[in-house]
Amino acid sequence: MPNFNSPRAICISPARITALKPSLIKTKGAVINTGICGSSVSRVNSYIPAYSIFKHTLHHMTKTYAKEFAPYDVRVNMISPGVLETAVDKSEKSLQTPKGKQINLDEIVSLLYYLMEDQACNITGQNIEVAGGYCL
Repeated sequence: MPNFNSPRAICISPARITALKPSLIKTKGAVINTGICGSSVSRVNSYIPAYSIFKHTLHHMTKTYAKEFAPYDVRVNMISPGVLETAVDKSEKSLQTPKGKQINLDEIVSLLYYLMEDQACNITGQNIEVAGGYCL
C-alpha cells in the first residue's frame, strides 16, 4: 500500500501543484488527476460543455506537468474512468461498451494505488482510460 504520509497529490489545481513543487521534488511524490474517458481525442460534448472543456484541459495540464517534473522523479498521470457502476446519469448508449460491462470503483482505486507505488516509477504523463473499450 502506498505511503500517503509523504506529499502526494490527487487531482490538484495548477496553483497547488506549484505550491507543492518543493515537497513533491523532495519526496519524489506523484500527482494523479481524474479525467474522463475520451479526453485524449477532440470530441465536442454539448451535454456538459464546461465539464468537457475542463477535463480536456486537465489532460493537457497532466502532460505539461509530467514533462516539467520528470527530471525530479515526480510522476504526473491521469486516470480517466468510463461509466461507473455507481453513476447516476447512465444512458442506454453509455452502457454499450465493447467489454459489455460498467466500471467497478475498485478497478479505479487499484490503479490509483499502483500509480502511487514506486513500481510505477517510469509511468508519467499518461492518461490511463479504464472504460471497457468505450472510447475505441
